[in-house]
This record gives sequence, C-alpha cells and structure tokens, in this order.
Amino acid sequence: MSHVLFLPIIPLSNASSNPVGVDQAHRPYRLWDVAHVRYYQTVFSSINAPSPRLSFPVSSSGHIRSLCVLAAKIITARETVISFLVPNKSNTLDAVKHEVIRTLQENTTSLGTINVIAVGEHEPDPEGLLSFSDTTAFESVWKSIIAGQSVRCSQSGVLFHAQSPPTFVALDSFMYTWLLVIRQLSGKSIPVYAWIVSHAGALLQWSGQGKYGLEDVIRLALEAEDVEGGPKFVKVKSDCTGALLRIPGLPDMYDWELQIQHVPEDQLYVGMEMYKFIRDSSGLICASSTAWEAEGIKGLGDFLGERNQKCFALGPMLPFYPGTTQFVKEALHAEMSKAPNGMGENIIRFLDRHAEASVLYISWGTFWWPSNSHAIWILLDLLEKRQIPFVMSHASALAVVPDAIRAKYADSHLGILSPWAPQHNILSHESIGFFLTHCGYNSAAESLSQGVPLICWPIHADQPQIAAAVTLDLDAGFELLEVRTGEHATKTPRRFGTGDNGKCVLSGTPEAIREEMEALLEAMRGEEGRRKRGNARAVKERMAKAWAEGGSATLELERLFEHHVNR
Repeated sequence: MSHVLFLPIIPLSNASSNPVGVDQAHRPYRLWDVAHVRYYQTVFSSINAPSPRLSFPVSSSGHIRSLCVLAAKIITARETVISFLVPNKSNTLDAVKHEVIRTLQENTTSLGTINVIAVGEHEPDPEGLLSFSDTTAFESVWKSIIAGQSVRCSQSGVLFHAQSPPTFVALDSFMYTWLLVIRQLSGKSIPVYAWIVSHAGALLQWSGQGKYGLEDVIRLALEAEDVEGGPKFVKVKSDCTGALLRIPGLPDMYDWELQIQHVPEDQLYVGMEMYKFIRDSSGLICASSTAWEAEGIKGLGDFLGERNQKCFALGPMLPFYPGTTQFVKEALHAEMSKAPNGMGENIIRFLDRHAEASVLYISWGTFWWPSNSHAIWILLDLLEKRQIPFVMSHASALAVVPDAIRAKYADSHLGILSPWAPQHNILSHESIGFFLTHCGYNSAAESLSQGVPLICWPIHADQPQIAAAVTLDLDAGFELLEVRTGEHATKTPRRFGTGDNGKCVLSGTPEAIREEMEALLEAMRGEEGRRKRGNARAVKERMAKAWAEGGSATLELERLFEHHVNR
C-alpha cells in the first residue's frame, strides 16, 4: 500500500471549523504582515507500505478543500494511506477532519485510508501562531517518517504505525523553509512538488525567471537567499514602467495592472519565497484545469519541462459526481452543517423565493476585503434602487460592516448580509445570476463550474490575471475598474488600446464608481449579460468532461501515478 504525505498551512481566519457567530468588527485577526499572513502551519502526511508514497501541503481552507478532493481521488484509484498532519491548535484538527469527511461521504469504493494527525504541543490560544518560517514541528515529523518510525497524534494520543517513506511530497508553494528541511535531511531522493491552487498563467509569471515581468522580486529573492538565520525579509516595491506583458494563457496587460489596489509592500515577500520554491522543486501539482486555461497550462508545462521539472494539472479539484460538475449531495449537506443558528438554511430559503438567475452573490472570500469599502455600500444602494436581490458574505476578519448597514438589512426581503456563506450550495442554486468576487482561483473555478458568470473586483495576488482572463479571454464576466485604488489605479488598462499608454482615463471617485456600477447592472440584466452567462455555461460543460473517462484531469492523474505510484 502506498504512502502519501500532505503538508498544508491554515490561516487564522479559516482555522476554526465554526468561525461564524462572532461579530466581525471584534473578531481577533492578524493582518498580512512581515511574513505576509502568519499562517497556522499544517502538515499533511500520507503514509504507505512498500509501494509508492506521495505527499502534499496546503495554505488556507481553499487549498485544504482541493487537497481533500485529490486525496479522495487517489484512495479511490489506488491502495494508499494518506495522513494529514495538522498543528495541535484550537479547532484545526476537527476542521480538517470535517473537510475530509465532507469530501469522502459519497466515496463507497475507497481502496485506501485517510488519517488526520495533530502535531506539536497543544496551543489553545488562537493568536499563538507559529511563525511562517518555524520548521521545528515539521522537522521532527519528517525525521520519523523517513526513518520508518510511527507517528503519534499529539491531540488524541493515537499511534499511527510506521510506513515506508513517501514516493513524493507535495508541499504548499509558500512553504519554502519546509522544502529546505526536506532537502537537508533527504537530499533529492524524494521528489518534492509545489502544491498550488492558482491560475497557470500567473504561475508562469512567478516561475518564469523574469521572462514575464517581476524581475525585481526575483532579483531580491536571489539576494536574500543565503542569509544566516533563515530567509531575509526585504521590503520591496515592484517598479511599474508600463511594460507590456505577454503571458501564455492571459490577455496582454501592462505591468501596473497587476498592482491595482493598495496593499502592503511586504506582500511581495510572498513572491520571493514562491519563486525560490518553484525553482528548487521537482515541479508543480496544480488545481487548474485545461477546461478554461489550456494555453496557460501548456505554457507552464513547456517552461518547466525545459528545466526538467514536471507539471500535473489536476483541476477542477471540486467534490463532483464523476463526469459532471454537480456537487456531491453529501458534500453540500456537510457544508451546510458548519453554520450555526440555521444561518445556511436561512440563505437557501431566501434563494428559493427568487426566480432563476435573478440573485447576485457577493463575496471576497475568507481573507480579502476591499480597502475602499465605501464602494461596497454604493453597490448595495444601487441594488436596492433596482430591486436586485443579493446575498453578501463578509467572512474576512478584515471586514467591517457599519451598524447602520447591518440594521438596514437585518430583516430585509431584498438582501442578506452574512459572516459566513455555504458557497457551493449558493453557486449551485438556480436563482444565482452573477457572482461578484475578488477572483481568487477557487471562487472563479467554482463559479464557472456552475455556469455562473462573474463580476470581478480583484485585489491582489493572481486575482488581476484571473479577472482579465475571465472577462477578456472567456468573455464570461465583467470587471469593475473604477474601484481600483493603487498607485496606478487611474492609468489606462491595455484593453482600451495602446495609443494612450499611461494616460489617466479612470478617476475612482464615488461618482465614477456609481456610474460604472449602474452601467454594469444594466448590462448584467441585458443581452451582454446573457452572452456572458452562455460562455460561463460553455466552460461548465468543458469542466464536466475533465474527470470523465479519458478526460484531461483523469489522464493527468494517471500520468502522476505512472511517475510515482505504479512502480
């Protein structure tokens, strides 16, 4: 039986299996600081017998969800024991167990087993986070695994028997320090892959050795590489010159279009670590799908191939019935069970009262929140004016909803404000017409998988690239431009042509934001909106084929098995 190792990380805002019911304005949180968001460090380990072993890590609930789906697919197809190693903190162990159970409830043909194991001493204080570069707990576990020793869950006391070392490791791409531990103790005898939930075109930019921009990030990554005492934190500002970026799988964009919102300079540290990780890894395992970015995946695979690295694109990584994009019923029920006080049921009852494709779902995910929140209240005002029903999730710890706004919609028949939302249940509901989102990879993929077009309000990371791909390449959504707040926010986007490169055509004033939103809501309900919905449904159909027999994802998983399991 094979051995698979999963090594993820969980941010504070997602660590609890029951994070709702807390007033968002008073919930404790940590901002994206010196080492970006300080994550709960989570190790996912999978252990097996004399046959092939694998290993994977993750950051954030979105990464964990997709990793659990991958685990389910692996144990369905091969005899494998997968052990998730998580920190012994707060509700982390229960949260991961819940997600594993949610993913596996419909799985009746499992050949393998999944274990969830807490690592390290118990730390009940949710603020007591391990630093992003702390490798102590992981180093201890890794030594036991490669020595063929048993591993004990530090929370339950259960002893998990010794297994053979993993045939490969999939580690979250932010966890470069953990890669260094593996290399130091095991050399290159065990392949280590970066587990990434992101857009292939954006990944190509981060890994492309400056070929596709980000030269300053890569330069500083190299300069900070061999600093005694661990990775050096460098405050860096990415200089934008108006360079035209041509990246496979993405529309042409100016370099400043990747920095469209005000974000701390410190966040480019993430890029430095990711660049080094991808460079030094054995390749990538990504949750992306050829169903909506075939060119980008091919470009990424070709580039990595030139460096003798491998790329496995296994998306969509969602709990679907085989050969469909229909969420497994038990997974939807499990998602609903996380909500206290009937919150999930209230949302579904609200959706049931409205016509097909009439409701706007709004969410910036569990971490992100716009810095110009006044624009959100402009949007809600316009929705009320046009009598467009909506559900808005404000799950981020950064979200502050004024008391007046809360009171206004407390008993409203037009809209719901919620600190938590069952996103799979919502997006799969027939009443959802559009999804206004920050365009995180999971949110975009989940929406398209249900044939729901997007309204894009990107903030950072790969979100600007995904928004451009959705609106310009797929023509499956709109993008709000006047809500941009960054230093280059008012400059001309490439989509408006090249004649006035750098000229200010946007203003970002409340009046301009209102005017753009009014025009968008009008278009959303007209012919343009119907066209974009049709294009989103075409992507949905392609996604449904990915995990069918002979589909792109099915073949990619077989290729992964050929390299690391069927030996």
